[in-house]
Amino acid sequence: MLGLLRYLTNLAFWALIAYIGLLLAIALIL
Repeated sequence: MLGLLRYLTNLAFWALIAYIGLLLAIALIL
């Protein structure tokens, strides 16, 4: 259970970084 929670937290963390990176890329293009 703890491993799953850690996995989901890590996944959410990287998803957030990817989302912010995507927004920055769009802002730079526009």
